[in-house]
Amino acid sequence: MKTKKKLILLWCVILLFICFIGCKPTPDKAIVVNKADGNLQKIIGSAAAPAGKYQAPSVWKETAQSASGHTTVNIEAIIKVPEVREYTVLRISPADITQEQADEYIDVLMRGKPIYIPKMEDDYTKEELTEMIITVKESRYELELIKDSDPDEYAASIEAQNDIIEYYEKLYQSAPDEFIKKPANGKFQKPDASNINLATADGDLQSLKDYMSTIQYIHVAADLGKPNPATLHIFKNSSNKQNSVYFENYEIEGLGDTIIYEITDDLPNRKKTLQEALSLANAFLDNLGINYMEPVLLASKPDFSKDDGLTPVKDLPRFYSFVYTRTVGGIPTVYVNNKMFTVFTDKYNEDWPEEQMIIDIDDTGILSWSWTSPSSVIKTENANVPLLPFNEIQEKAKQQLILSAPFIDEVNVISNKIHIDKITLGMTCIQSQNNDGEYLLVPVWDFFGYSVTKYKQGCGDPAYLNENNEMTENELGHSYLTINAIDGSIIHRS
Repeated sequence: MKTKKKLILLWCVILLFICFIGCKPTPDKAIVVNKADGNLQKIIGSAAAPAGKYQAPSVWKETAQSASGHTTVNIEAIIKVPEVREYTVLRISPADITQEQADEYIDVLMRGKPIYIPKMEDDYTKEELTEMIITVKESRYELELIKDSDPDEYAASIEAQNDIIEYYEKLYQSAPDEFIKKPANGKFQKPDASNINLATADGDLQSLKDYMSTIQYIHVAADLGKPNPATLHIFKNSSNKQNSVYFENYEIEGLGDTIIYEITDDLPNRKKTLQEALSLANAFLDNLGINYMEPVLLASKPDFSKDDGLTPVKDLPRFYSFVYTRTVGGIPTVYVNNKMFTVFTDKYNEDWPEEQMIIDIDDTGILSWSWTSPSSVIKTENANVPLLPFNEIQEKAKQQLILSAPFIDEVNVISNKIHIDKITLGMTCIQSQNNDGEYLLVPVWDFFGYSVTKYKQGCGDPAYLNENNEMTENELGHSYLTINAIDGSIIHRS
């Protein structure tokens, strides 16, 4: 884990301005992809339906099985329907982050302290590089756990570690004895792509260079009384589809990367209660004039249940972590964790990650604030769009949950059971038809749960198997299926 973190940090420093762009996969069993086609657009363009509460049962229990018998879907779910009488469809677009906004974020987050350019790779001191090299070497014992079970991964990891060590040793030759802070002006600037060698580049790297010409960023640091400086990264590109803000002020480096888990009560050994921390987060957003985001997940980090023995999770301090999404007429945008992105190439269209904020808080105040994909409303498409009755959603879900189930390696796997325990009606974002720069926020049904895969004896990774040779995947916010509540089409989130 330490090696992985160092590698990620290294590339974040070297290629600060490189963001993640998504390709849009089309699964073999898709009914409809994530775009407002003609039929959906026709429904949205019709007259608003009469206001009224959506009718759905509070619980759904049912079991479905694939033709081969290897995959079973067990539905024993509570059904959550918002307490609203109208389901509005909005047309939205990616929003710019202006210099005026950036100035305000710097002023509020850095508390008026002097800002300076954060430490870059050329600023590492000899002492720091020595410690980093030692850390990488000491982490090799972790790889011994996979040496026999996955020799290819082991060899690749050793090679990656050697590359990191070689890179650090090269930096060491010209490293300063101490870091000298250079004042930052807090203004957007363009990255310097001149150091990218295109002599042996293929089309993808050339596309990356072209893309870099569309990027602007702000990268500043300030000393706010903790061992590590607070940092603020603001990033945007010409389409505004990759715009983001990330502030970090943790006591311990890397705490923001730990796994979150849902909570309902106050954290032990914390002076701030759950409600006090949430009030602080809400007041922070109010102060910035951000009034359309609401908390959809009250959580904490790190998740002690995910302690794998390699990282001393139980020794880390716990803190509150709140996830915010855009709310439309009292209906929140659904929080899911299975949206994936790939590095930009000229082979794919530029994707727009769904808008989301995460605010981490402890007794000292705001530890971090991340905001991806700010949006702005263009207009209301339909004040109350008609929704399909729930019995039609049920029929589509029974069919599609089997078709969308992960591929089963029948040579090594005995069975795969998907357990759906929560079904929610919320909002999500889809591409507008014939307009790459505009999107629709539409009501959708999401099916959340977990899966249990039973392997044959001698198969599967022993590190993840229980005494019954089963592997359980139970990640918070994993949606196994998303159905458009308007027309029943399937929305693919990954």
